Amino acid sequence: MAYTHSKYEIAMAPQVPGVTTSPGTAPTADNFGVVLDVTGTVAEWGPGYVPHIFRGAGLILQAGNPQTDAVHMRLRHVKGVASTATNIAHLVHPTTVTSLGRCIYYRPSFSAEIKPGELIRAVVTAAGGAGTYGQVVLYMEPRWEEPENVTEMLLTTGLPGDA
Repeated sequence: MAYTHSKYEIAMAPQVPGVTTSPGTAPTADNFGVVLDVTGTVAEWGPGYVPHIFRGAGLILQAGNPQTDAVHMRLRHVKGVASTATNIAHLVHPTTVTSLGRCIYYRPSFSAEIKPGELIRAVVTAAGGAGTYGQVVLYMEPRWEEPENVTEMLLTTGLPGDA
């Protein structure tokens, strides 16, 4: 049986403590990006139903000084709470970039599979200056699989009519 293997981009969800948007209002410009002026976990993403294969990643600086904000970011594959995360990418924003909006990309030479319940975390290891924001984009390929064939997934015992 032939499957359609479509790849697509995913903007990682920012982990910005204390940033909230009121219902009915648009987010501020900073909410469209990930905070890059602090070290630590700044974004994460994980599949919910279908395993995905990591095919690449990009970092786009949207605010800050591209010539002085040499942001270093690692993407880590997290397989559960107690396990050790595995580095799957290292994005370094070079100071030779002279304008905002340029994509620094990474393309792996391996295939990391991210299963439902697992995560990719974006961790800044060298922060930019105050007010540095960017977008972290993953390039992913779904691995079309039935949930019954993924050992990490369990069928619910609940029924639609249950309270």
